[in-house]
Amino acid sequence: MFVVTGPPGSGKSAVLARVVTLGHTSHGADSRAAVAGDGSVSEVRIHAALHARNKSIDELCRQIAEATGLRDSEPALLIHAIADSRQQITIVVDAVDEAVEPRRLCRELLRPLSEVPGVRLLVGTRPQLLPLLGAQSWVFNLDEDDPLTIEQISSYAQARLNALAQDLRDLAGLNQPGIIEAAALTIARRAYPNILVARLLVTIVEQARDAVTPDELIPHGLLATAGDVFTEYIERFGERSRLVKSALTALAFSEGDGLPWDNIWPTVASRLGGVPVTQADIAWTIENASPYIVEARVHGRSVYRLFHAALAEHLRNEWIPQEAHRRVLDALVSVLPPL
Repeated sequence: MFVVTGPPGSGKSAVLARVVTLGHTSHGADSRAAVAGDGSVSEVRIHAALHARNKSIDELCRQIAEATGLRDSEPALLIHAIADSRQQITIVVDAVDEAVEPRRLCRELLRPLSEVPGVRLLVGTRPQLLPLLGAQSWVFNLDEDDPLTIEQISSYAQARLNALAQDLRDLAGLNQPGIIEAAALTIARRAYPNILVARLLVTIVEQARDAVTPDELIPHGLLATAGDVFTEYIERFGERSRLVKSALTALAFSEGDGLPWDNIWPTVASRLGGVPVTQADIAWTIENASPYIVEARVHGRSVYRLFHAALAEHLRNEWIPQEAHRRVLDALVSVLPPL
């Protein structure tokens, strides 16, 4: 088993996504990719690429069973079936620490599965779960073994800003040579060594592009933690900031793949935020806070969640868990049809 680890925002998911997608245009069982240390790609079939966020061990077992053509989906039976099949199987599992029962997932599935001959596991998780994955695992810590440099983060920020270069330079006072490069370097210095913080800082620059001066474009005063930058982003919505925070907090407490729009998301947001949140408010939030929201299709309808677990944790940490869960439960009960 090869484990990619590091703190929130260090780029674990980006590394695993590169392995899954680079070298082939499709996703899932037909994907073929393995990235060497020099960035080259060799042909290795990836049978299953799983994201464990808010998933149970049973759900993940079912996905592995389907991807490998096996019937058994109970953890112990699945492991025995894979061993008996004598297949060469490569499985990628990201966000292990975000699973419903991450410790059980490590003990009952990932560690014993890694001991089956012919099985190759690539896992992404935060460091606290490393002891449960076994001493035989190969561990690559993004913060220690190959940390990002200020120059690399600056290049990332500059690429993101250059994508908006025409819009930015069409604004008054923003046609000065080097303005994008200077902003990118300032972002990198504030964010180092965390790529998530850099991404958040870029979204603030993008958010401010409708009315900025060159000095405002370079975010001198922005704080360099994901939570503080997220708060800064929300506060820039002005009189709508409380509404936006209410909507995003509802997503922070969502389970599974996310919240459906319908009447569930605005109702939960209203109970948690203490302000009325309408369908129109949700539509406005989706449009204007889109960098922070991920949409997925589940059973034919859209569901929504925050794009990164660190942002959800930041919003949840403002609450006493029991009180938040009580409000969410009240909201869900209120939208149930009468018996």
